[in-house]
Amino acid sequence: MCIRDSINEGLPNLAKVLTKVTSMAQLILDLNSTSLNDVGCMEVAQILRYSPTIVCFCLAMFSSNITDVGISFIASEMGFLKLEAIILNFCNTRITDEGVLRVSKSLRSSNLRLTFIMITFTE
Repeated sequence: MCIRDSINEGLPNLAKVLTKVTSMAQLILDLNSTSLNDVGCMEVAQILRYSPTIVCFCLAMFSSNITDVGISFIASEMGFLKLEAIILNFCNTRITDEGVLRVSKSLRSSNLRLTFIMITFTE
């Protein structure tokens, strides 16, 4: 079985490892063209929750099955980080305006020191 086919089952194992890293400053997850769904997004949110030292976060999820529910999990945890740079790729996902609104609310209500932000999405 290919990792791309079982990404949602593999993310908990990745989360267990990454949450033990005490000084991770950058997190880049390239989950493009995977079966990432809202359950997998909960695991990504867990990584963010237990990694408060992250200042640069990149999540590429082009052509994944993520919806507004999944991005809401991630957005809620982003609000607790002191991010300086963020890159989110929503291209060809099932995220709607509501999901983008949740991300923007999270970014507005947090203690961000953003010097770089890039969010890409297409219809």
